[in-house]
Amino acid sequence: MLRPLSVKALGMISALGVGAEFNAAAMRCGYDGFESADNIYPDKTGLHIAQAPLPLSLRGNSRFKEMVKRAVADAHLKIDEIALCVCMPHLSINGATAIKDTFDSIIQGVMEAAPTVTIRKGYGFSKGRASFGFAIQKAQDILYNNKVDSVLIVGVDSLLSPNAIRYYLEGSVNRLLTDKNSNGFIPGEAAVAVLCGKPKEGISSMNIASVGFGEEPVGVYSEDVLKAVGMTKSTFDALEPLGIYADDTDFRISSVSGESYFFKELTLTHTKTMKKSRTDHPLWHPADSIGEVGAAVGGAMLVMAEYAFKNKYAPGKKALCHLSNDSSERVTFILESYRGTSKDAS
Repeated sequence: MLRPLSVKALGMISALGVGAEFNAAAMRCGYDGFESADNIYPDKTGLHIAQAPLPLSLRGNSRFKEMVKRAVADAHLKIDEIALCVCMPHLSINGATAIKDTFDSIIQGVMEAAPTVTIRKGYGFSKGRASFGFAIQKAQDILYNNKVDSVLIVGVDSLLSPNAIRYYLEGSVNRLLTDKNSNGFIPGEAAVAVLCGKPKEGISSMNIASVGFGEEPVGVYSEDVLKAVGMTKSTFDALEPLGIYADDTDFRISSVSGESYFFKELTLTHTKTMKKSRTDHPLWHPADSIGEVGAAVGGAMLVMAEYAFKNKYAPGKKALCHLSNDSSERVTFILESYRGTSKDAS
């Protein structure tokens, strides 16, 4: 059953600056927020690391709270009540206790940014990049069970926290892009706010048309052969309700951020899900401009697409979007530039 979500408002902050429209324009122009950091990790003396930080002096959950406040304020919420879905850093990096504190801080940030809006219920997803897909699913459940008319999805993450830097540098494989490692990513941080509702007849919008999920048995640290089983399944699951193939979409947006594993996964998925061969299927990824932003990347992908559709520089009206975690979770969702009908809104 189709349960499309209409994107009613967007807000964003990243290393590029504050504002969803500003971030979209900067990403389109190929700008980035990268800078070099020396000795960012004390046990790696002399290691030069590229990063994409925000100009904030706050640390920890106070930083997350301020990031969320600015993203939500940028969305200019003009509604009375919402359900809230929060996409947060992965449990493997911060742990359950820290995630609970982060969730509470984010709730407070939303309340301070939108004091006239009542939060009916809050839900937390600490699944890193894949969090956005689970938030979409929860938003569908909420809206199509008529619990509230609007759901706010907030994604916030920082790969520049001491815990994150330690996690990606201390393992058996250094996964950060440095002067000694070309197969890595640039750590960044961002917050994005996405206000969703049901599509309404006669009102143009960008819709999240469908979402699919998969489980990949060969994670980024595995030595087994990657076959993109999980992403292939999630892609077919997202396409099937719409009655289309991957080649019926016009371009792709992905959470890939520099590591060869994830580009290989995309290539394999592309091969397995295309009905016919085509060379004009562009691939966009926010990480080119804002670095790896973890749980915020799903929202950043929406920002890229929304203004591309709105300002008519998108390659077409359908975007195939992919989210991959380091572990098993895989998500695919379809974005459409669309005019709602009574059938779709029912």
